[in-house]
Amino acid sequence: MSSKRPLRKCLDIVPLHPDLMHVTSPELARRVQWIQANFLEGLPFPNDEFDFVHIKRIARGVPEDKWDDLFEEISRVMKPGGALETCHSLVNLLINLSKL
Repeated sequence: MSSKRPLRKCLDIVPLHPDLMHVTSPELARRVQWIQANFLEGLPFPNDEFDFVHIKRIARGVPEDKWDDLFEEISRVMKPGGALETCHSLVNLLINLSKL
C-alpha cells in the first residue's frame, strides 16, 4: 500500500530556513519546497492554494499602513474555510501598539 504525501510549500521573506537534507529524512526533505517572497509584492501562489497559513514574529516588519494588505493577501491564498495561525511576541506587539 502506497501512501503518497503531498508537497509542502513553505514561504519566508528571508532565507533563514534549514537545509532539510541535513536535519531530517531525505523523504521529508523531498516533499518540502521553500519559497522566498514578500507579501507587499504579492505572494507567488494562486488563489485558494492553502488549507493552513502560519505566520510568526512579523509584527515589527509590517509597516503600520500595510496590515490590511497582509491579511488581504493571506485571505487570497487561503482556501475557503482555511485556518490562519499567528504567533507573536507580546513585547513586539506592545511596541507596535504603543506607536498608535
